[in-house]
Amino acid sequence: MDNVLNGANESIGRLPATKVLSTLGDHLLDDLDGGHGLFLEAVVAARRDPELAARLRERVADEGRRLGKIVDEGTSDGLLDPDLDQQAVVRLAHAIGFGMLLTRSMGLDLPDPDHWHVVISRVLDGLALPPASMPDTTPSGEQR
Repeated sequence: MDNVLNGANESIGRLPATKVLSTLGDHLLDDLDGGHGLFLEAVVAARRDPELAARLRERVADEGRRLGKIVDEGTSDGLLDPDLDQQAVVRLAHAIGFGMLLTRSMGLDLPDPDHWHVVISRVLDGLALPPASMPDTTPSGEQR
């Protein structure tokens, strides 16, 4: 997430929220760096170490705030359903991301990137406004 949001793609700030989320989803198939294994070990160790647990919670909370801002932008822009709870959407993103981290750490086969992109796109489509709720943008306002 940091690479996507912190300048690996300088145009990311100009992209619609759904494109940012899609890009983050696509990057879940990127090669892992050494820090990801340490993160998983820290999660396990945090069950026995309250200080470490607090630091991990803060790291995940910080990422959650950043994701929450993206969700809020998508909602404000009419791309995401405003009836969806921001925290629920953020936790879904975390569940997918942490799940892929575990999948990769266990050495399980990864999906083809194109197939993965289709799945991520469908998940994001499910977060959009229902078609009946979409504002009419035709010039005359007539039904399509």
